Amino acid sequence: MWKELQNSPAYFLLLDREQRYHIVITDYITIWEVYYTEDELINRLMESNIGLEMDKSELLDKGYKMLQKPSELKKIKVTVDGQKLSVSMTMLGFPLKLSISLEEGSRELFFQKITQPAMKIIQDLRSSQLELRKMLITKDDEIEEYKSFGGKIRYTAIAPFNENAHMEKHCMYSVNFGDAELPLSILDRKVDVHHENPKIKQETIETQVSVKLEPVSQQTNAPNLANLTNIVKKEIIKTELLPARKRKLNL
Repeated sequence: MWKELQNSPAYFLLLDREQRYHIVITDYITIWEVYYTEDELINRLMESNIGLEMDKSELLDKGYKMLQKPSELKKIKVTVDGQKLSVSMTMLGFPLKLSISLEEGSRELFFQKITQPAMKIIQDLRSSQLELRKMLITKDDEIEEYKSFGGKIRYTAIAPFNENAHMEKHCMYSVNFGDAELPLSILDRKVDVHHENPKIKQETIETQVSVKLEPVSQQTNAPNLANLTNIVKKEIIKTELLPARKRKLNL
């Protein structure tokens, strides 16, 4: 569940905990993420609280609570620098801090965490609205039928439901989508999201490319080494073949 991290400017935090801690933050324009193992999160907490002595399990529990309930934090500072987002938070009632750095997430992550859930909410609300409209129209018809048989209703402050007026007032769906239904191909779509830190993934790719290029560099330099060896050999041969000079004796 998304939880408000900061009100102005607005940032929201999502914490998924499976095999690792997946921290996601968004302003609904950009999304940032970071993964921590249990040991990595403990180390991050220890580095954020130099000199603090606390049992590791207790430290982890408190750190998890800070991420789980950001509304109860004493202080939050969010800084954006390029594709990196940094968050510094301080716990309320206890001198515990946590500083984390997140990298900008992919378009697939934004779709999975923001776009698709929002469209599912729209679809759910639209279905609910349609069901309630039908119920109100049915109730009004039942009341009119009751009156036609001589039934009397002493008092009602609610006017009959005016569906046209209601739809003119609440028209954002029709303005954006018209009469079209939200396609199931989007609502049920599965996207491939890499479950690793973007920065670590990029560094891994760069390392692999560097390792692959290294033998090519050695092959390129091999002829130069051979030429150098030949030159040295030739110089030695020339030196050995030079005749010794005769010195004149002064008698």
